[in-house]
Amino acid sequence: MGPMSIVAAFTSEVQHAFKTGIVREHAYRPVLRDLLKAPGDGPTPVNDPAKSEVGTPDFIIVNGDTPIGRVEAKDINLDICAIKARARSSKTATGQALRT
Repeated sequence: MGPMSIVAAFTSEVQHAFKTGIVREHAYRPVLRDLLKAPGDGPTPVNDPAKSEVGTPDFIIVNGDTPIGRVEAKDINLDICAIKARARSSKTATGQALRT
């Protein structure tokens, strides 16, 4: 399956779930995992990893045993900029830096 087909399939599944009006961010994780795994051999998404020094992201992307990124699934109708601002404010209040 080509890159555009993979993205089209992801978009279609997310839209289908969203149209039900009853799903939350956890409902999008399986299709997000499939999208993250689509390139094949290479980095691997790990769903719901153990808590670490950066918190508990929805996915950690690993290359072998080395973490190389973090991914969060969010409800579609949320304002990501507002979420980021709240997280930054919360992390600053506790003395932790938010890396973007």
